[in-house]
Amino acid sequence: MKSCVSLTTMKMMPVAVALMTSLTVQARTYEFTEGKYVINYDDQSGVMNVQCDGRALFSQVYAETVYNLLGSSDDRTIDGRELKATVSREDATDCFGEGVSYVFSYDDGTATMRQHFNFYPDRSDYFIVYNTVESNDGSTVLQSRHMVPLATEGTSQPFNGTKNRVLWVPYDNDGHGRYHNYSMVTMTESESISPEVSAAYDGDSRYGLVAGSVDHDKWKSSVQIFGDYGLRLKKFRLLSGYTD
Repeated sequence: MKSCVSLTTMKMMPVAVALMTSLTVQARTYEFTEGKYVINYDDQSGVMNVQCDGRALFSQVYAETVYNLLGSSDDRTIDGRELKATVSREDATDCFGEGVSYVFSYDDGTATMRQHFNFYPDRSDYFIVYNTVESNDGSTVLQSRHMVPLATEGTSQPFNGTKNRVLWVPYDNDGHGRYHNYSMVTMTESESISPEVSAAYDGDSRYGLVAGSVDHDKWKSSVQIFGDYGLRLKKFRLLSGYTD
């Protein structure tokens, strides 16, 4: 599953992001910049911080993949918080266009999970994040159970509103579900999981962020956005392999 994260205004007009690339390595801390986005990675803590326009967008970001070997029922988990990543920068060419991909590779000895952050010069209003997993020997067949290309374990405050809300979207083949927007003050954690796409926004200015899956063919996906005292993002999670 590839997931898209975008910052928007009320009319869903994207925040302009010019593609300006830099990659700095100091000791075990990595920092790369794409226009208004800055991503910092510390391989000692195993998590990243994502900023936009100098504000904390996502705090303590990590990726996760659960898989098993073909014929085995034993699940194995690659958790980015538990392994040090090898960081690389690659050219990206796909259906979104040509751009650059920052790749964080995590090797558990049997398989390698790669977390990609893709940016495109003519698609500067969002970035794409996704996971891949493959066996290290190139011949062992793996079966992925679920993939989390981006999740947070820290709180952040990407917008200043006091009436922040979260959008819940029903499945496209659900004839009974209805769209909802929940207050981040009163919402429950079960209400924070939206199939396929969601948004968090300031109820007054309508400034916020939109996140959702842009491709998957077999599994359901979900976006979880849960608030902390109505002001901050407490939990953000993109999941492929969602069941309810």
